Amino acid sequence: MIVSKEKLNRLWLYYALLLSIFVFCAIFYKAFTSSFTVDESYTYTVYIVNGLWSIISYKIADANNHMLNSILAYLCYGVLGKSEWVLRLPALFAFTIYARSSFGILQLITRSTLLKISLFTLMICNPYLLDFFALSRGYGLQIGFMIFGLWQLFEWKENNQNRALVLAFIGASLAVISVFSSLYFYAAFGILYLVIQSFKNQSEIGILEKIKTVKIPFLISVALASIIVYPIMKLQAAGKFYFGSDSSFYEATLSSVMRHSYYQRFHYTPDAHFMVYHHTDNFFDGFLYTAIVVFIGGFFVLGKYWLNRNALLVSVFVFLVIGMNLIHVYFLDGLYLIQRTGLFYYPLFLLAMLGVLEALKRVRIIKYIALTIPVILAVLSVQHLILTFDSSSYFDWKVDSANKEVFTGIHNHLFPAQPSDSVKVNLQIYKYYYSTYNYY
Repeated sequence: MIVSKEKLNRLWLYYALLLSIFVFCAIFYKAFTSSFTVDESYTYTVYIVNGLWSIISYKIADANNHMLNSILAYLCYGVLGKSEWVLRLPALFAFTIYARSSFGILQLITRSTLLKISLFTLMICNPYLLDFFALSRGYGLQIGFMIFGLWQLFEWKENNQNRALVLAFIGASLAVISVFSSLYFYAAFGILYLVIQSFKNQSEIGILEKIKTVKIPFLISVALASIIVYPIMKLQAAGKFYFGSDSSFYEATLSSVMRHSYYQRFHYTPDAHFMVYHHTDNFFDGFLYTAIVVFIGGFFVLGKYWLNRNALLVSVFVFLVIGMNLIHVYFLDGLYLIQRTGLFYYPLFLLAMLGVLEALKRVRIIKYIALTIPVILAVLSVQHLILTFDSSSYFDWKVDSANKEVFTGIHNHLFPAQPSDSVKVNLQIYKYYYSTYNYY
């Protein structure tokens, strides 16, 4: 029986919509019920309550201040008041952008319904990633706007509409304003734009239209620079860019992101722990070698126009982002991103993997292998999310899971007859918890 294209598209749409709604409800519940973490509390007590100027001026230079998140949380606080879920609304909003953009970009990379469903599942069902769509931090906004920018750039490539190009660079810029380490992404994004522009048919647009097209990213980039240069200089002078590693990209970035994505599921079973990490290493190695073979083979078969295919372009782009990181480390004395700072590589890696799989499925002898691998991974990711999702704590801040109960309990014990925010209490508590106690 042959299923019509219309039915397959409807299946893909309904699946993506239902999975997104289900996951959004789960992270909303987590955002609504979980205690505020120390990093969130610090942002609130140092920046948000002190007004918009304290956020954008970086009066206190600290990398904890994720500018876009702090601004949006400040606006939510001003309109809806103080509560955990209100201050986490920007991250929840970021999830809707991320889910919609993931749907959109997968549409442009592959026509295979099976690949789209599998990759969408993998992009959504990561418990460590979902933590940051339920936290008042900038990482969810960073990742959401990255994928949004990529989606719109490929929309511009397909439809040649300047509106999509404007949205693409605005999205990429907002990713940088969310977390400054997105500059790696932005630099690679600019190169990808130039590559796409070079492959466009010169007869498609006139000279004036070409100038207008180049002017869009230039003006947006200038505006972005005017916003971020001063804060980055202040943070650099204060020595705040210390969260990273100098080991290697694989060990520091990829391995740390994957270890955290496993959410300590195999931590207490040494044999399973070794097996999972061993197979993960082998998978990364296999992907890298396969990608190199696909790139070289494609050039031999189709020449330079092989690069103009969306599937390959997105894979090349991910390697460009990694290249920007390597340049920063080797020539500018930077550090490799680790854990949550490198989390944006997770969806980018999946898009690169999709690009390679899309190319491999055209080879008849391995077509079904290329289609089977992501399905197996998607099923495993759903199982992993079900087994590890924790609605009461966040992986990077597990010690903060009972903050609300502890600090409100202490306060109510000391001042049972007074409202919780009408007095200030000075307790001898561990310095780590100062901002969290002050929040509650």
